[in-house]
Amino acid sequence: MSEYMFGITRVRVSNSVAKKLDAICKAEGGTGFTGPVTIPGNNVKGWFTGPNLGAPFDRDLSNRVQIAIEGAGLNKFIWP
Repeated sequence: MSEYMFGITRVRVSNSVAKKLDAICKAEGGTGFTGPVTIPGNNVKGWFTGPNLGAPFDRDLSNRVQIAIEGAGLNKFIWP
């Protein structure tokens, strides 16, 4: 099964913030946060992943992660 990738960020996050984002994603049922990354020729700096279960499950996971990130006050680090 492929992974569902969501919440792509173009903001470089520190390793400590990345660990917090990873923990939030996993707590909400995802598989984690990938970042910070450097991809030559691309400005993507990180993303979240989860099991690809299709709609509405993928959308619900993305929403839960976003709400948890906002609740933790970390949204300023990934969505300026």
